[in-house]
Amino acid sequence: MTLWKKIIIGITVIVILFIGGVILFVRSLPDMCGNEILFEFPSSNMKMKAVAFLRDCGATTDFSTQVTILPINDVLQNEGGNTFSADTNYGAAPSGQGGGPEVRLRWLSDTQLQIQYHRSARIFKSKIKIKGVDIAYLTFQ
Repeated sequence: MTLWKKIIIGITVIVILFIGGVILFVRSLPDMCGNEILFEFPSSNMKMKAVAFLRDCGATTDFSTQVTILPINDVLQNEGGNTFSADTNYGAAPSGQGGGPEVRLRWLSDTQLQIQYHRSARIFKSKIKIKGVDIAYLTFQ
């Protein structure tokens, strides 16, 4: 094997090890976001629940109010809502509990949830069906 082939193989191994080390380092960092549960609202048959929570991802982002639909015995994980997400749109919508915009939840049936939010809130996510539950949205002032 020529000297140049040995050098290229050596450099390739070093680069691969460096990239692997960077990946391991990034994965070991703590999550910058955190969730604070505002309230949990079970369906009438007690099979599902809607969880409204505040998500905070640090000083560079606004507080957001989010909603996740889960089976009744599941626990909210440290991730974004699977159903609804909104912020105050730089203060255009009033802040609710915790600093994000107010949301109001109402189960219309065991498979239908109504989510109400201020009309000036900035919406990032608004699913219309999740985990077998149909979602209806209304705004308020």
